[in-house]
Amino acid sequence: MRRGRRVVTILGWVAGAAIVVVLGLRLAAPRAMAPARCADPVAAKAAGDALLASRDETVVIVIAHPDDVEWWAGGTAGMLARANRVVLVVGTSGEKGDSGLVPGLGSIREGLQRAGGEILGYGDIVFLRNPDGGLAESARFPSQVDAALARYEPAIVITFDTEREASGYHHVDHEAAGRVAEAAARARGGVTIYFMHTSAPDVLVDYAPVREEKAQAFAKLTSYHDLTPVIGPLSGWASGLLGSSAPTYGSKASYPEVDVAFGEVFRRVVVPAK
Repeated sequence: MRRGRRVVTILGWVAGAAIVVVLGLRLAAPRAMAPARCADPVAAKAAGDALLASRDETVVIVIAHPDDVEWWAGGTAGMLARANRVVLVVGTSGEKGDSGLVPGLGSIREGLQRAGGEILGYGDIVFLRNPDGGLAESARFPSQVDAALARYEPAIVITFDTEREASGYHHVDHEAAGRVAEAAARARGGVTIYFMHTSAPDVLVDYAPVREEKAQAFAKLTSYHDLTPVIGPLSGWASGLLGSSAPTYGSKASYPEVDVAFGEVFRRVVVPAK
């Protein structure tokens, strides 16, 4: 009997510790993934304004999971969607999010991505449905991205930076998405690549006009966390205690020197036409 009680007690402590760790990671993540600073904010802001001056272009954003773009580039996507066609290419459906504790999570996250896309104004969303966590091993992923670029013929590609990746958070699927998208864009030519989650940003986009839309889309895309047993309700309770300090915008950079309170940063690479 005592042995059984001891086992139950140990399991209880382990479960409690796991919950604390997950809650801590979830609430501390925005600070851990704070964007790198632009060396020249004036020049970076000018480059961001030039990007937002795009009209009637096609923008293809290649990511690994639903909510990736809303975290790092949702404001930029929303701003570009006002005058351009924004197409989202999603490598996996994120079915292993929150340790796979939510049944049917891939379908749920696809639905949330569609809802977030409506808020921000995406023109199309392509779900490639490769295995979550296995994007780097997917033999078909490169050809899928090649086909997407051939179909939509973008002038602008947004994806993860792998050559100059920012510190604080590294995900094998994000890195695979960035590598494949960059290779496909360079092979195609005639595009400008904007790398998000970069350690060397030289573009600053002011997304203040769509800050509420980004917040709404971000909240929608991350609401699947609430479905996770035990951790979901506790996380919501902890976020409520934090109040205004709780994360609501994903990545957000402030540059008072150039009057930007809601900014997203990128590294720009121009790929000449073939």
